[in-house]
Amino acid sequence: MIRVTTQVLKVDEKSPITNIVYSKEALEKAIENYNKGDLKFGQFAEENTEFRPSEVACKVENLKIDGDKVIGDVIIVDSPKGVICQKLIKKGEKLATAPRVEVDEENNLVGIVGIDIIKDERKVFEYNTLKPEE
Repeated sequence: MIRVTTQVLKVDEKSPITNIVYSKEALEKAIENYNKGDLKFGQFAEENTEFRPSEVACKVENLKIDGDKVIGDVIIVDSPKGVICQKLIKKGEKLATAPRVEVDEENNLVGIVGIDIIKDERKVFEYNTLKPEE
């Protein structure tokens, strides 16, 4: 198991994937609901696929806003996909967090569904890079 505290989103900044700006107010509500929920798992996702429990690689807890960042504790679990992520990180591969969000028809943030781990070759989530704590 690897535990990392890292940024998972930026406040009031356009998402590099959805091109939606998530306001502080919307994020506060989404974070509150996320932290109250029981499903805090993410998968190792190489592309935007439907969530599958068999792909679980991490658990993300304690989301909070810190300045202009949303940070959380990412625990890379000892599942088959989690072990792959752990090995990649130890080899120096660049992995990052990528939130799964739910938006309404006007592209307003409704909720944070989960937070996945991705390879970030395009560097769209560069500020969310997973670096093991020393």
